[in-house]
Amino acid sequence: MITKLRKWNNPVGVIIPSETLERAGIHFGSKMSIEVCEDTIILKSLTPDYTLDKLLENSPAESLSLTDKDNEWLNSYPVGKEVL
Repeated sequence: MITKLRKWNNPVGVIIPSETLERAGIHFGSKMSIEVCEDTIILKSLTPDYTLDKLLENSPAESLSLTDKDNEWLNSYPVGKEVL
């Protein structure tokens, strides 16, 4: 794929087609790192490569069950400036 650099006020940018972003698993608003290696610019996604399910799959099952105290806290009403 060939594209052109474009100027936006002072910085310069490049348009990346949506299909390319989808193939890379990147979306608008993703955090990226920029590296320069000789004459090459490398963009890397800083999106974590884990999900909640992956994090929990190695947890002991008994630690995942809710206690009465947990349910009391989860079902309580706001008492301050909490956002609902």
